[in-house]
Amino acid sequence: MIADRDLDDRYGWVVNTSLIGSSLVLAVGLIVHTVLSHEALAQRILRLGLILLMATPALRIVIAIAERGRRRDVPFVIVTLIVVLELGLTLWYATTRV
Repeated sequence: MIADRDLDDRYGWVVNTSLIGSSLVLAVGLIVHTVLSHEALAQRILRLGLILLMATPALRIVIAIAERGRRRDVPFVIVTLIVVLELGLTLWYATTRV
């Protein structure tokens, strides 16, 4: 099906772009740490790289919800939003306990 192929292309583009971007940011963080010995700046850059890397699955979920919403697949959108809400609440609860 052409629509599924288009969605797979979007997923591939998002994953590749995100991985390349986070890899570049992590490499810059390592260079700053080793060459410039600027610990605080290196930590900020490395954290940004890790956040970009961890955002990849979230971006896939956003694309899936948008695509299914465009196709008017209401049950999929509702169930996915409920799961995302549960994951968000779990993450929030876990961060308040630490």
